[in-house]
Amino acid sequence: MNMFQTIVPFFCQVVEASSQATAWWKESWFLWVLTVLVVFVPALMARLIAPALRAVDMSGRMAIVLISLVAGCAIVAQGWPPRLGIDLKGGVILVYEIDSSKQSSEGVDDAIGKIEALLVGQDGRFGTLKRESNERVTVELKTTDKALRDSFLAGVQKIDFGDATVRLAKRNDSEQSLSLGFDVIGQSISIDMDKLVAAVSRRVNPGGQKEVTVRRYGIGQLEVIVPEVDQAEVNLIKRIVSSAGVLEFRIVANGDDPRHKPVIELAMASGGTTIGEAGRPMGRWVRLDTAKISADEESGLVTRIASDKTVEVLVVLDRFNVTGGFLTRSLSSYDANLQPCVNFAFNSAGAALFGTLTGQNLPDPSNRLTSRLGIVLDDVLLSAPTIRSAISGEGQITGSFKQADVDFLVGVLNAGSLPAALYSEPISEQRISPQLGADTIRSGARAMVLAMIVVLFFMLAYYRFSGAVADLAVILNVLLVVALMITVKAAFTLAGLAGLVLSVGMAVDANVLIYERMREEVDRGASLRMSIRNGFQRAFSTIVDSNLTTLITGVVLFAIGTDQLKGFAVTLILGLSLNLFTAVFCARVVFDLAERNRWITQLSMARMFGQTTFQFVSYMRPAVVGSTAFILLGLLASVYRGQGLFDIDFTGGTSVQIAFKPDQGLDVLDVRNAVAELPDVSVSTVTTNDGQSNLRYKIDTSLRNDDQVETLLKEKFPGRLATYSMGFGEITPVLPNAPPAIPGDAVLPEVPEKEKEPPVDSSSEADKVQDAPSPKEGASLQTFGTLFLGMLAEDESIPENLVVTPEKQESSPTIVTDDVEKVSQVTSSAALDFPEQINWGTLRSNVQDALRAEGIADIPFELATEGMISKTHAYRSWGLSIQADMEVTRRVLERMARTLAETPVYLSANTIGGKVAGNTKVTAVYALLASMLMIVLYVWLRFQNLAFGLAAVVALVHDVLVTVACLALSKFVAPFLGWALVDDFKISLDVVAALLTIVGFSINDTIVIFDRLREIRGKSSLVTGEMIDRAVNQTLSRTILTSGTALLATIILYVFGGTGIHTFAFTMLIGIVTGTYSTVYIASPIVLWLQAKPASPGLQLRARSAST
Repeated sequence: MNMFQTIVPFFCQVVEASSQATAWWKESWFLWVLTVLVVFVPALMARLIAPALRAVDMSGRMAIVLISLVAGCAIVAQGWPPRLGIDLKGGVILVYEIDSSKQSSEGVDDAIGKIEALLVGQDGRFGTLKRESNERVTVELKTTDKALRDSFLAGVQKIDFGDATVRLAKRNDSEQSLSLGFDVIGQSISIDMDKLVAAVSRRVNPGGQKEVTVRRYGIGQLEVIVPEVDQAEVNLIKRIVSSAGVLEFRIVANGDDPRHKPVIELAMASGGTTIGEAGRPMGRWVRLDTAKISADEESGLVTRIASDKTVEVLVVLDRFNVTGGFLTRSLSSYDANLQPCVNFAFNSAGAALFGTLTGQNLPDPSNRLTSRLGIVLDDVLLSAPTIRSAISGEGQITGSFKQADVDFLVGVLNAGSLPAALYSEPISEQRISPQLGADTIRSGARAMVLAMIVVLFFMLAYYRFSGAVADLAVILNVLLVVALMITVKAAFTLAGLAGLVLSVGMAVDANVLIYERMREEVDRGASLRMSIRNGFQRAFSTIVDSNLTTLITGVVLFAIGTDQLKGFAVTLILGLSLNLFTAVFCARVVFDLAERNRWITQLSMARMFGQTTFQFVSYMRPAVVGSTAFILLGLLASVYRGQGLFDIDFTGGTSVQIAFKPDQGLDVLDVRNAVAELPDVSVSTVTTNDGQSNLRYKIDTSLRNDDQVETLLKEKFPGRLATYSMGFGEITPVLPNAPPAIPGDAVLPEVPEKEKEPPVDSSSEADKVQDAPSPKEGASLQTFGTLFLGMLAEDESIPENLVVTPEKQESSPTIVTDDVEKVSQVTSSAALDFPEQINWGTLRSNVQDALRAEGIADIPFELATEGMISKTHAYRSWGLSIQADMEVTRRVLERMARTLAETPVYLSANTIGGKVAGNTKVTAVYALLASMLMIVLYVWLRFQNLAFGLAAVVALVHDVLVTVACLALSKFVAPFLGWALVDDFKISLDVVAALLTIVGFSINDTIVIFDRLREIRGKSSLVTGEMIDRAVNQTLSRTILTSGTALLATIILYVFGGTGIHTFAFTMLIGIVTGTYSTVYIASPIVLWLQAKPASPGLQLRARSAST
């Protein structure tokens, strides 16, 4: 026996910088001290300075303002930068659905077992049972004896199935046989979604270091959000999430073992999956993973070919039932042949059961008969090692595994089995590259800053001192929104940034309402103090009304939105909620202090209009006719475009954003012609930050397979698509215990033409090289040691394929080798540079692929970078040390560079399943209807008049229809309005978010006019056209100012915000214009027409038109 099976050399942990020490200003003691200071210092300052400012009675209000300001600054300083969403930092969003066909129900297995027992009791040689699905079985009686057939059916009818219900679904008679199909319906077992979410979280984020989000998404669905991952990690995450994780240890049936002959005979006679006798299960067919089972292991197995052409193996069911539930830990390691494997350990109960199971199946010295232990995961046989001795506490899963397979198994086993099985493929997948996220941040931040500057400057220029106060209130509003987002650890999405900008524009609305009221008081001759007091008091109810109606749409959007849209809803809700505090409370404190200390003696403001007397009512009828005609035109365009009007959010399919190399750009027509074979394909231009429109394109298709779409794009644009790249510096030899080269200046190598060589079978090449130690996650080349497993050198009972590993810490994985001298002492090192950041796991996979392609898969290597916090963080510079000479290292690096240079960069890739798309449609309709209904109810209750509520909802429907009409017509006018950045816009979830925002914005203006109309009417029971004209004229400045500031901010988002929010901004632009228009020319005339004759008692007032 090889002595190195008992002497295990092992590598120490990878050279990885430990987590950096927490900065002192982030220590808990400092945070407590800071909290105390933030509260007490501003309060003390307010108390001390209040007498000097003649505001002793205002010290409490001053303290609140100062505490808010200081707390906001402290939180932002401590928590900066805030968390970013997937669309800003890159990552993946996966939506999975529970596979109901795999969910067990109470009594199903027992009922099927009773049917099978009856079949065996009748005469198992003439009958087979096959389980078609979880709740469907087919029994075939291969006999011409009618009495036997009738006897079986009568026996089934007499069985007491308990909780299950069995019904005959189909019957096919023939002369030679009778085929019966039974539906077996059990009592449904409820699924605990909270446990499922927790189990998936443990798998995706076992250490808790990643910013991973796992949450419920819909009925029987969950959403997994993982930031900053590449495709290799996405594939691993998919496998980890979708695997049920049910691990079993079963004895594999052996035709030479007399103990197994009864179950083998029954299995060959029965067509079912589970084999039993008299209701007692004895064996089960499981699928054979031929990629993991070697030829030697496969020989001697009892197999059959399943209906789907896969190979199935018979395993024996025992009373011990040793499963993964008894495992305490599993670790990635290497077996005696230097192949990746999984080491595992049992708890005390599992060790006892496993010891008994293996002890009862030891080799028989009398006939040299051996037993094999089947390691089964999710009904798939992964390995079948021969049992040489009784094993209890620890063991090893070996096979033809790649390191990715081992990582997957370790992740699944450590996390445990899932409470419910999920479909193997996500029903929705959205991938965004870090490069696109960085571009989005640049364009979004630029647009946001510019929009805020324009709005703040306008307020300062128009309202002067009052404008300065408004600007301070808006800045405090934004500061507190960001502080709250950081506090609750909410992520900023691109839509969230847009929501922040819009909340700034809408925050101005409150200030405008107050200032226009103050202007009216001044015009009436009121004193400065009375003007300030009355302005704030009389505008307060209108501000509350307008903010509440917009909050309704924000809450609805948060309830139905995706991750990105929830970010928009959060910033909008926070911005509007805090607006009541900053615009009303804080601004009032500043005005009172200024008036008391004579900082201002009069309110100086610009004036847009004087006392206007426009006759709006006279134009209402033509306006209604024009709106109706335009809506009808838009509906015709919508019908003509059909499904083409909707984005894949509503139709399902795949959306990919591609980028061409700078010198390989193509015209949009050429791109459309190239991808014309894709079903229902559409191509739209994406303008880059530097204004080029022929380098990036967004391609949408109804094909719901992103891999197929990406493969076709690679074929259609050979050599044109932008690719990844890697540069490496000088390759230098190093001593075995020297660290990898510190990343420095690296050069981008010339990528040679593709070599004319046959493809390398990486798996076969890896199998040929087994005499060099293989790398291990967490392995280092620096330190060697020897660990003895005890005095086992002379014990010949040590199993060859199932070995006992020593007790060890999880942070110290091992590599097993047969001879320390086989480890080469020649090591080469080089510095690697990447244009985009790459993390440890992804880079390790790239190195391993290059080593396998060179036929040296087992050569150890080491990765490190300066100041590395963890393997999940990404960096642009890395140091690579390979235990090989410089020439071999150069070949490996050049192959890595070639591979990356041939891998296209897909800036984003989204795949939406049909069910998700259907649910999205229903949800969007419900959201719009729910928002309108709640707003109508609020307006009805607020004004105590149904006519006002109906007028408001008709105006809102008008706004939505006009906006949708513009979206539908955009396809036809885009060729002529390209200079205005008009594109072929489609309805997506972003558009739904914009429509909901429009609903809230439009109702604000409507409420302001209705509120003034109620004030003008006073105690009169009549509403006339003259009253409406007066109400609209008196609020005209406010209408133009608030719509104008919101319009300015939205135009900047539209022009500078980038592709991600371009459609959203266009929808908002149309909505703001039509919302302002409909308030005057749609809502107001409806109130007038509904009140043209005496109202019913339920309406509580009578009105008539001016002509009455």
